[in-house]
Amino acid sequence: MHSSVVGVTYFHNLMCVILNVLCSHIHSPFKPYRVVDYFKRIEFQRWGSPHAHILLWLENAPDEIISPNIPETIRLATHLVSLGTSLWPRLRTKVHQHTYCCYKRGNTRCGLALLSDPLESPRGCFLIRPHKTMSKPRDA
Repeated sequence: MHSSVVGVTYFHNLMCVILNVLCSHIHSPFKPYRVVDYFKRIEFQRWGSPHAHILLWLENAPDEIISPNIPETIRLATHLVSLGTSLWPRLRTKVHQHTYCCYKRGNTRCGLALLSDPLESPRGCFLIRPHKTMSKPRDA
């Protein structure tokens, strides 16, 4: 019991430190962008291990109309998520192993099938379009 509480407390403190760094004017690794708001959801895997899903709102992020040609958004994505060509062979070795989670709730297709191979994309990244009902975050 105590080890579970210690583990969850450690994870919570780690998430707080990471989010404080991301929101920092001085220490943000996303310069010239800075996290101004975030939404986080902590979940626990079947064996109790915590993990976080985090959605970040960036200061100075492009505000382009979604279309096939969104150069500022692509520039942001390639600036923040760039892979050196030396890592490409290693990336190719990452193989998904299906588990019970892939087909739970009656799914007939693995949820990870939605993700494409970033190396196959002409720009080295792919964009996930927001749902029509999503709105911009409120001003902090």
